[in-house]
Amino acid sequence: MVTGNRAPARVSASGGKGGAGLGLAGSLELVSTAQANTVGLDALQIRGSQVHVLQNQVQGFVNAVGGAATANTVLVSGGAARRPLTDSRIVVSGNTAGNVEAIGGKGALAMGAIGSLQLPGRATANGVLVNESDLRRTQIAGTGNTAHDVQSVGGAALANATTLARSNAEDLNVTQSGNTARNVRAGGGTGGVGGGFVAQADLTGVATANTFTAAGSQVRGARITQQGNDANGLWAMGGSALANTVNLADYQGSDLRQYQAVQTGNKASAVEASGGSGSLLKGALADVQMSASALANAISVQRGSIEGATQHVLSGNTADTVQAVGGAAAANSIWLQDSTTRQSHLTVTGNTASHIDTAGGRATIGGGAVGAFERNGRALANSVALDHQSSLQNAPVTVSGNTSRNVQGSGGLASAGSLLMSNAQVQNTTVRIAGNNADGVRASGFSNSVGGGLLYASKQDAIALANSLGVFDSRVDASAVSISGNRASQLSAQGGMLNANSVSIEKGDGSGSTLSAAVTLSGNTANQVSTGASRSTGPGGVYSEESVARAATNAVVLKDGVQVDSASPLTVTGNTATQVGAVGGTALVNALAAYRGARIAGSPITLSGNRASDITTGGAYNQAVGLGSAKNGILVSNGVYLDGGDQGGVRLSAAPVTISGNSAQSLRADGGRINANALAINGNGSVDGTAMQITGNRATDVRSEGSEDTAFGHAWKNRGVGIASANAVQVLGALRASSLQLAGNTASGVSAEKGVAMANSVTVDDGASTDGSQTLISGNQADQVSTRDKKTALANSLYNEGRIAASNVNITGNQGGAQASSDDAAANSVRNRAGAGLSGSSVAIVGNRGQASQKGTVNSLDNQGQIAASQITVLGNNGNAQGGGTVNSVLNRSAIAGSQIQILGNHGSTRGGGTVNSVDNEGRIGGTQIAIVGNTGSATGGGVVNSVRNGRRGSIAGSNIAILGNHGTASGGGLVNSVDNQGVLSGRIAIMGNRGTATQGGTVNSVVNKGVLTGAW
Repeated sequence: MVTGNRAPARVSASGGKGGAGLGLAGSLELVSTAQANTVGLDALQIRGSQVHVLQNQVQGFVNAVGGAATANTVLVSGGAARRPLTDSRIVVSGNTAGNVEAIGGKGALAMGAIGSLQLPGRATANGVLVNESDLRRTQIAGTGNTAHDVQSVGGAALANATTLARSNAEDLNVTQSGNTARNVRAGGGTGGVGGGFVAQADLTGVATANTFTAAGSQVRGARITQQGNDANGLWAMGGSALANTVNLADYQGSDLRQYQAVQTGNKASAVEASGGSGSLLKGALADVQMSASALANAISVQRGSIEGATQHVLSGNTADTVQAVGGAAAANSIWLQDSTTRQSHLTVTGNTASHIDTAGGRATIGGGAVGAFERNGRALANSVALDHQSSLQNAPVTVSGNTSRNVQGSGGLASAGSLLMSNAQVQNTTVRIAGNNADGVRASGFSNSVGGGLLYASKQDAIALANSLGVFDSRVDASAVSISGNRASQLSAQGGMLNANSVSIEKGDGSGSTLSAAVTLSGNTANQVSTGASRSTGPGGVYSEESVARAATNAVVLKDGVQVDSASPLTVTGNTATQVGAVGGTALVNALAAYRGARIAGSPITLSGNRASDITTGGAYNQAVGLGSAKNGILVSNGVYLDGGDQGGVRLSAAPVTISGNSAQSLRADGGRINANALAINGNGSVDGTAMQITGNRATDVRSEGSEDTAFGHAWKNRGVGIASANAVQVLGALRASSLQLAGNTASGVSAEKGVAMANSVTVDDGASTDGSQTLISGNQADQVSTRDKKTALANSLYNEGRIAASNVNITGNQGGAQASSDDAAANSVRNRAGAGLSGSSVAIVGNRGQASQKGTVNSLDNQGQIAASQITVLGNNGNAQGGGTVNSVLNRSAIAGSQIQILGNHGSTRGGGTVNSVDNEGRIGGTQIAIVGNTGSATGGGVVNSVRNGRRGSIAGSNIAILGNHGTASGGGLVNSVDNQGVLSGRIAIMGNRGTATQGGTVNSVVNKGVLTGAW
């Protein structure tokens, strides 16, 4: 026992030995040692003993040149004999030490307990150092100690610390509580520290305060508790600064059982590290030319197996100003590398972290798990990181109720309130990220590559995670992943990607990631989120050229071959996002996005009750997510976005999609596209055997602008710079044996300058196909849907440029209007464009109300493609068109064969000419039954009302035409309740029971032949 001692004078040594207040003698082969109030145990077999260092004070200076300076410390070394310390208790309590300094010289230091250096130096205050020893049923307590001004040059500065090196511990109980450390500094020299545990570098230094460290050791049954400790002012140059931490590195032996590490109520501030050339934590943190790690209130495990009834708990800790230059900074976090954890709990709850910063040097971080690039850094706050073949089995992860402020990573990663997986896996577990608050999370990149190309290879690279799950080259097999009730604000990533309240599952250097878990994102809030970049290239060429970025907010992202199995419903519900912006790339808000080879099979997808407002995206000269133009960007709000690109298809099979009750307001895309409350199937994407419902959504003030209108070298119709899509489905791939339901949606103020504006509508693009599918557009309302420059505006409509086969299309009970500068406005209509096909299908346009301007189409079928063996019904609609146009009619400019056309009980009017309740043919109609019955219509300025018009290029062959019980009027000339043939017509014609009037010339209830007419009439 060493107790109640005072060392008021200077204790110093230079190239020899010196001591004051020394207890049990030890054997130390040191160049020089200076010791005060110290117990040394060397190669002694001890059982049932107690070793106490209590209430000692070192008031003077303890100084060693060329060796070690030690105050109020227990040194235990078994040496070659490995004699055990059994059923014993070591207590270091109530001690005070200050001004402990060591400057190293060549030699062996503390029997290897801390390390060997060419220029060694070790300063220890209020510590327990164990080397090459066996501990059995041993208790170590470090409580109520105070250390200040502990400094080392060429090695380590240890304050209130417990270390194990090359030792075996069984049933070890370590308690560190109520300790205070101030101003702990270390600077390095060439050599190794901690047996390689902490640093092996040209410039190495380790500063620790209130820590437990085990390196190259075997530990079983360890219970480590750190509570109420306070560390302020740690600085390390060329190595690590560790405050209130548990560190297990290079673990030896089969497994760790009955292990727990609990940290509660600790405080750490002003923890800084700057690096030199070398490695940290055996590569667990960094292997860099300029490397450093700063850890505060953290648990780090490198290698080993953790078995049964174990737990890692961080609760109620506070960290402020934790910084690393050339490596990693972690606060209130758990970091596992190359470790297996079974039947354990990982809990990070109620912690606060602020000003967690890192900046990089030329480096590899996490054994390549995070980055290999010219400048990099990794900043973690209130997070869990699984690296390099780590796995969790039956090990729930909880990250809840934490607060993170000003977390910044330069040249790499910033993570707050998140779980990060790189080359890792979780099995049979749950992941819960709930109630966290992240404010001011930022990442910025520098030249070269991150994650071995895993994240980006670019001039600027970065990834920022806030309250998120980030999975790279990993496997998630969990019963549930829940991200709920989190708040994120003032987030940015410059030169890469940002995830806020999101799940991002992406391919790393391996074969890709997999997801088998029910994923729920609910009740999260994000605001003031931005991302942008300079010249860069991303994985698979996703981003290239001058400016790229991706921001995911309350979103699920699946990328590059990610597999999602049938037991993985994906739910995004009740989330709110405001003021989200992406420059030169993509903004994903309350969304699901799947890219390149991603697969979702048998898992329902639900997006409901989400709100998004003030979302913007724009670009510089670039290519972003498969889109190329002078200016572009992609914005997805409350939507499902599938993009296979040209390199590999994305597939959704037997996976019901529900997008319901969402709200999107004030969305802007400058030179790109917007998908609001929408489903987009792009590139090589395909959907099979899936029911899709878009119901009860609301979109207002949705605008797309741009300076170019090309994508993939094609016009808008192929990929779409300039598209504004609200409550819509866009099929640019394949849709098979599926159903689409768009019902009860509201859209207003949807506009596009350089592409399509579509509200409550479905588009099937050129080269796309829809087979054996059902499409219902019902009960929707769309107002102020508009385009300019001869682009298309769609309200409650189906626009087909691909192939539709064996499908049913129903457009019923909608209200809407569309405006365009030419005849490209459509409301409540089907437009089958040139080169498109519709076969073996039925089209019903029933009970709609609509209007259009500038020769638009209302409640009608406009066919410029091929229609075969189909049934077309236009029933009970009410519409009007200005400047000409088509209302409640069928227009054919190509071919209709073996079909039935019924126009029944409609009301319509046009001004400036146009077509009302009629069939207007300039193509070929063969073997088709045409019935125009019980309609009411009027036209001014000429027009066609309740009639069949067969133009000069038209041909109607072997068809029956019945015009029955209609009422029509026309002024300024026109055709009313009649057949006008200017081409070739054969078949039967019946005109009966109609009422009609025409003023200023016209034709009423008649057959007019100006071409070739054969048959009966």
